[in-house]
Amino acid sequence: MEIYLVRHGETDWNLQKRLQGREDVPMNATGEEQADAVGRALSGVCFDYILSSPLSRARKTAEIIDGYVRCGKVVCEEGLTERCFGSLSGQQVKNLYTAEADDMEPQAEVCSRVTDVLRRYEQLGCSRILAVSHGGTIRAFFRGKTKGLPEPMILKNACINICDFTDGGLVIKRFNLSAADYEQVASEN
Repeated sequence: MEIYLVRHGETDWNLQKRLQGREDVPMNATGEEQADAVGRALSGVCFDYILSSPLSRARKTAEIIDGYVRCGKVVCEEGLTERCFGSLSGQQVKNLYTAEADDMEPQAEVCSRVTDVLRRYEQLGCSRILAVSHGGTIRAFFRGKTKGLPEPMILKNACINICDFTDGGLVIKRFNLSAADYEQVASEN
């Protein structure tokens, strides 16, 4: 199954370098523009489903994209929600990409819950889905499934990652593409 895994558009807390965790921080105007650009870039791609974290920044990103791809099947999946950052949630930290605390959700658990969601859609016979999630969740999923990605793994807001997911295994074909990057790659093929 092919997965287009997209990070939500920008929020004010992203600008402030705060860990959002499960706080329901909405996208800002720039984030909506980023989601709009992703929707335009993906407008020629057909998806069986669009999945989203239930948090509003991801859900709104998915809805904006669906306005272009017209899948009409946006499904909120709790397993795609942001990693729980525990006591660091809402805090400004020196390095957002490597911060750890004893009360954070373990990365292995994040990877497992994302894998469970994707397996369900693979078992439904889906050939291509789009899933909108969060930086911490996508990083934990990628770290749990692959080796050799750049560290710290810094994901742009509204980035597009294209992966093959088969029987719980993951191969990343495209990583951390902006909408413009994606359009450039698509025009070369």
